[in-house]
Amino acid sequence: MMIFREICEKFARQLRENRSPTTLKQKGNRTMNKEELRKQIEQSLKRCPDILTPIKVYRWTPFGKNKVYELLRTGELRSFRYQGGYVVSKDDLIDYLVEHAEDEPGRKIRRRYNND
Repeated sequence: MMIFREICEKFARQLRENRSPTTLKQKGNRTMNKEELRKQIEQSLKRCPDILTPIKVYRWTPFGKNKVYELLRTGELRSFRYQGGYVVSKDDLIDYLVEHAEDEPGRKIRRRYNND
């Protein structure tokens, strides 16, 4: 989890500094292929339980609660219904993170400057 969190924090820091962010799949001077990215995400989620509720999904990933529920409702993140709630397997979560690692962020950040 630390490696994935560090990547997300680096991405956010670059946005705050008003630089264009590098892609999440870069490692050093070369880009990672899907297998390497999968291994890195599996390593960061190795203490994550094998079965997750939506609350645990948003605690282990950079997504918010509403985004997790939106992904579950639309079927983008594979899940199962169990006793009236959603259940997500860790493998399905890793598959989703690998497939969408290079997606653009959904929220646009606007900066307001005072010209006083």
